[in-house]
Amino acid sequence: MENMNSKYSLSPDMAVIGDDGLSVNAGWITVYHAGPDGEYTGASNDYLMQGVGLSAGAYADAPEIPTQPGKAIRRSADKTHWEIVTDHRGKTAWNTATREPVKITFMGELPPSLTFISPTGQFDVWDGETWVTDNTAQKTAAINDAKNKKAQLLTDIRNTIGIWQTQLQLGNISDENKTRLEKWLDCYNQIDVINPENAPDINWPDLPEQ
Repeated sequence: MENMNSKYSLSPDMAVIGDDGLSVNAGWITVYHAGPDGEYTGASNDYLMQGVGLSAGAYADAPEIPTQPGKAIRRSADKTHWEIVTDHRGKTAWNTATREPVKITFMGELPPSLTFISPTGQFDVWDGETWVTDNTAQKTAAINDAKNKKAQLLTDIRNTIGIWQTQLQLGNISDENKTRLEKWLDCYNQIDVINPENAPDINWPDLPEQ
């Protein structure tokens, strides 16, 4: 039999949100919250006075809970609905321009400037789909390295044999130092004729023992 006594109710008054976004009547409402980045953070039961709207970041429509891993719930950019997006946060991607690793801190798909494919070397360049080696840059770097190595080795040898050359000119060099001088001069000559343009295919001679 229907209870005709309307003075009592076993359920709380529920607020109704009007088209203007304000509560038509005072009452309780379940709201769903979004954080500063739009991610869904949870639900709560809020009491609204008549003519009052929801607090910032609170919405009356419930989101759908994703069933697949690697997904996140966030509010759409226009604030009109919830959406399920890919969630790569915590993973490492690589900048396609700098090859630098980047820790993902945002929701959604990767922008074209990032990839999960790691580069294999400092001369890799991104072709839009994968990393490819820039052979010209690699060759240029090898030549420059060879030029620097050659110059440094010749300088080191000149510094090493300087005292022996002085002794030879003064005529007081020992047989042992003369032998050393000859070995180091031979090494100097081998290095001096090396063409850095042949890098990286260069066989560098071992320096003699001092």
